[in-house]
Amino acid sequence: MSGDRDRLTLLVYCQLGLWGYFLFGFGPVVPILRDELDISNTVAGLHATMISAGSITASSLYPRLARGLGRGLTARVGMAGLAAGVAILCSWDLLAVTLTGTFIAGGFGSLLVTGSAVILRERHEDKAPAAITEANAVAAAFGLIAPALIGIAAALQFGWRPVLLGVVVLAVALAFTLGREPVPDGVAPDRGTQGKLPRKYWGAWLVVAMVIGVEAAMTVWSSDLLRDSAGMGNGGAAAGVSVLLAGMLTGRLLGPRFASRRPAGVLLAALFLAGGGFIVFWTAGTPVQGLTGLALMGLGMSLHYPLAVTAAIEAGDGHPDLAAGRAALGVGVAAATVPLLMGAMSDAAGIQAAFTLVPILLAVAVTSLIVSGRRPAEVATLDD
Repeated sequence: MSGDRDRLTLLVYCQLGLWGYFLFGFGPVVPILRDELDISNTVAGLHATMISAGSITASSLYPRLARGLGRGLTARVGMAGLAAGVAILCSWDLLAVTLTGTFIAGGFGSLLVTGSAVILRERHEDKAPAAITEANAVAAAFGLIAPALIGIAAALQFGWRPVLLGVVVLAVALAFTLGREPVPDGVAPDRGTQGKLPRKYWGAWLVVAMVIGVEAAMTVWSSDLLRDSAGMGNGGAAAGVSVLLAGMLTGRLLGPRFASRRPAGVLLAALFLAGGGFIVFWTAGTPVQGLTGLALMGLGMSLHYPLAVTAAIEAGDGHPDLAAGRAALGVGVAAATVPLLMGAMSDAAGIQAAFTLVPILLAVAVTSLIVSGRRPAEVATLDD
């Protein structure tokens, strides 16, 4: 391992892994919760909305928290709050409790995600895109485990709660290993948390929001389409989401080297690959076709967020905390509205019709990328 992957970098990687375990694990739990609580798709979609509402709240506060508490303490508070939110979520089979837990987990977890990009950018400078991509690969790796475990637990009738409570165990383990690693606050942090973002920033911001909308749609509702259209059972459909995450993990492990020469072209190609994979997935009548489509989508989606958020922070012109906070706000808005809208569309016209929203989001992302003319930062690998 390169010396660039120091203890601070590993800490951030593991913190994002913790978030990935919860976020991707909770996606296939939503349809199961719907059945357990006997609620509609629209109401079930409120869980994803509450995660995003917490994220929106936290992202609006992040620049001030980073300035007042420092990035390191803010991240530690986020890790503790994420664990507390998951514990509440799993504590009682009651809608008000599950919604409260998801709100808390989403808010505090967002502090981890928002801070990670800024910390890695400060630490690795020109190699930051590679570090951010690797960090998201770790998140995908942890996220790959959770749906598989939930699918196994559902098939064996163990329930999903013990699997999600793994977040608490992982948080405690991380606190006792890397949790005390000092986190620098960067140069002139005041400039990074105040000021006005330039106009060019908002084109990159829109790309971030759109690709997160796609990611939210796929992680929350793809298992439902696997059940309804591809004929898979609850356990198999929940575990099937792991195929999407496996594709994302593969892409994020291989992506930095491919993206180092033509990052804008790679991001554009990744958007089109996700679109092609979506067609395969959306028209699936068998489990094999459905899972193949998910794998292709995962490969395409893998570089969307890392390259888009890196471009957004770079476009912030010396305001990294503010740029990251506003990007996280866009993430929260997209992740809040898309699953809820799809739930309502599913109740009205079926889950397959609801998924027509995904190609619209991809088209907006492609258009914004082309029109804005903002190129994602070049990606140097950490081994260079």
